Amino acid sequence: MSGGLHILGIDFTSVPKKSKPITVAHCELVDNVLTFNQLQLVEDFVEFETLLAQEGPWVAGLDFPFGQARRFVENIGWPLDWASYVDDVGKLERHEFREVLESYKAPRDVGDKEHLRATEKGTGGASPQKLYGVPVALMFYEGAPRLAQSGCHIPGLKDGDWGRVCVEAYPGLAARALIGKRSYKAEARGKQTEEMATARRDILSALCSEQGASLYGLRVQADPDLCKDPKGDTLDALLCAVQAAWAASNGLTDAGPAGADPVEGWMSDPGANTGRTRGKPVAATPADAEARRAINPVICYPSETLPAPDLALYHTARQGAAKVSKVLVPSREAACFHVPAGSFFRISCVDGPQVGDLNLWNANDLSERFYSGKTRALHGTHLTTGERMWSSFPHLRPMATIVDDTLDWYGIDEFGGSVHDVIGTRCDPYTHNLLGGGDYHHCCHSNLTRALVAETGLPLDQAEAHVHDVLNVFMCTGFTRDTGQYFMKASPVRVGDHLEFFAEIDLLGALSACPGGDCSAEHSSDAAACYPLLVEVFQPADGALGAWSPPARNGYCGGHGE
Repeated sequence: MSGGLHILGIDFTSVPKKSKPITVAHCELVDNVLTFNQLQLVEDFVEFETLLAQEGPWVAGLDFPFGQARRFVENIGWPLDWASYVDDVGKLERHEFREVLESYKAPRDVGDKEHLRATEKGTGGASPQKLYGVPVALMFYEGAPRLAQSGCHIPGLKDGDWGRVCVEAYPGLAARALIGKRSYKAEARGKQTEEMATARRDILSALCSEQGASLYGLRVQADPDLCKDPKGDTLDALLCAVQAAWAASNGLTDAGPAGADPVEGWMSDPGANTGRTRGKPVAATPADAEARRAINPVICYPSETLPAPDLALYHTARQGAAKVSKVLVPSREAACFHVPAGSFFRISCVDGPQVGDLNLWNANDLSERFYSGKTRALHGTHLTTGERMWSSFPHLRPMATIVDDTLDWYGIDEFGGSVHDVIGTRCDPYTHNLLGGGDYHHCCHSNLTRALVAETGLPLDQAEAHVHDVLNVFMCTGFTRDTGQYFMKASPVRVGDHLEFFAEIDLLGALSACPGGDCSAEHSSDAAACYPLLVEVFQPADGALGAWSPPARNGYCGGHGE
């Protein structure tokens, strides 16, 4: 490319004001070198519209969803033409647009209320219908109609002035490509940390290095002061500019990439997966596809024939039980505890919202341990009162039965989330290193390993081999409907909540107070607010359990056909 091309990176907000302006990074692209020149702070939409009307040539990357998911547009009956349905959205008042989205969601099944575009499925972005948290739906509402009316050229969506080109940017995708999933910004001052400041510096350093050049084919020259904004807006604006420059350098500013959906739009980044689903090519749809999908599911392991716990007996025995021990598990650490067969143990939230990762072993034989996968198959993805933690092969018997759950009211929320899951394995330093690099030693896996070493005296490598997939106590999780991805959200646990178990066999337990705190944002770091968890053990009065005895080992002969 000869000569210079004006590049704009625009970090958007649905409510621009002095304290939270639209942040614009003005840059120049010359021979694949992108040079940052200056910032512009846009405090209202009139100034934003003036910016879009600025004479070209320029290419801008804007951080908001240009379109909605095709499935949503089809279902709601909007025109299957981007300019037409965006024009219709622009005629709605803000509250009317909210009502349209809420009315659409209300009658739909849990997990099927919000839809993703192809580009979100490939990048992990949020649904453009999302009104909560970061309200990208409102960013679409405020941004897309103004874009459509600006006369700018929007590749793949609307022809316009080819000297003024706008492409959709997603700075979070660029940041992940550069430093992994480390958190680098926060709106609230109380959540802004030095770790985030370090992450911002690392993003800019990587962007201006060979790593950035390899990812985007550009040499980036930028002011280090762009890292100082703890909200991340100035750095995000620069990342938007990089994504716009990448589009310009790769011939995508005319018609956009091949395969981009003209209803949904596309995202300007080499990591975006336009036109694909979860990174895999979309196969030809067979004529009987809907008939195949409509086949009713069959429960793999019907629970009607499972041995049922005698909850009435357990509850009666619990009434006269005396506390015999307690362990306070420090935040970002783990501790072990012992529970004799026929006793109870309770895990309580005592200082603030906190989730915990629980391992159980037979106290007399560490090879018999909690079997998360089989428990999930027998009971479901989340456990509550009356359900049991089952042990590994060849034992396969109940280790503990849940007798009291103060969060059983939560049920399954509109996102498919619930509490006390047996989905996640536990946060661990190996995955942390894989996704973001570096060593972090207070993941739950490491915490549980250290606790088992301290309790048993086993060498570190032997103890680690006994640490296993957990019950995520108090954690709120589920799977996204569109992509099937494991998600977490802020736990509903509050001080005074507890989960209580009856020990079916002699137990050695280990509980880690997860470094993610309530898991509302991230784990595997020291960024979250964390609190201790309390484990208490209660012993029933003599004779309170009558003729009860620990369950026998599984009755299978063990022959395996030999």
